[in-house]
Amino acid sequence: MDNASVSNILIVEDDNKLADLMRVMLDASHEFRCSGTASSYEEAEDQLKNNTPDITIVDIDLCSEKNGIDIIKYITENGIQTEILVHTIHEDGETLFDALKAGACGYILKGTSPLEFLTFLNRMKNGEVPIS
Repeated sequence: MDNASVSNILIVEDDNKLADLMRVMLDASHEFRCSGTASSYEEAEDQLKNNTPDITIVDIDLCSEKNGIDIIKYITENGIQTEILVHTIHEDGETLFDALKAGACGYILKGTSPLEFLTFLNRMKNGEVPIS
């Protein structure tokens, strides 16, 4: 990823208010732009078929039969070239391990401040593995 360019981000989050806040925050930054949102596995799959974002932010718990880990597996199994950042409430090691094993490149907790959130995205853009 070119550090000087704006990174396109897909947000997969079933809390529409949180997704809207994230979109506004990303679009207000100079480094990132929200290229789309999805609130379910199916919507994420459709978005990823039509758009390859630089980064995909994935919530683990979704209001659909399949969850965020399933989306991560879909991305890796289909060779979609996007960095995956998990954004979740799950603080347990098992969920963290499952997400990283499936192909996530970072794992941050909901409740992270907007400044920390953007810092984690910049670290990911620079090739680091952000974990909160």
